[in-house]
Amino acid sequence: MGEQVLAVNWSGKTVLIVEDDRFNALILENFIKPTGVNVLTATSGEMGVEMAGQNEIHLILMDIKLPGISGIEATQQIRKFNPTVPIIAQTAYATDTDKESAITEGCNSFITKPINRLELLRLMGEYLK
Repeated sequence: MGEQVLAVNWSGKTVLIVEDDRFNALILENFIKPTGVNVLTATSGEMGVEMAGQNEIHLILMDIKLPGISGIEATQQIRKFNPTVPIIAQTAYATDTDKESAITEGCNSFITKPINRLELLRLMGEYLK
């Protein structure tokens, strides 16, 4: 199973990482770059909404705790013009309420920090087939 996950090829797909912590963004990039995806990074919710509107995005990794508008607010704004792009919420503060809130507010799925690479790739694979 693990080897199949590592051998994925998502060339031609674009993933938007919305993450204000540069170190966390780099970790995510390093996790997913070997799959061949094009990676765009936004450091705020506002920038994430703008980039999602200006680019063809196939999946968004959305941090929930962001400066300015939250990841939930950014998700709600993106849903107004792109109701179908898969959005995976990511946060270190993962209570069941947080997960339910992320899903009811428009995220497709949820992953908890610290993020496990294989879990992330498996989850992304559900949307990038």
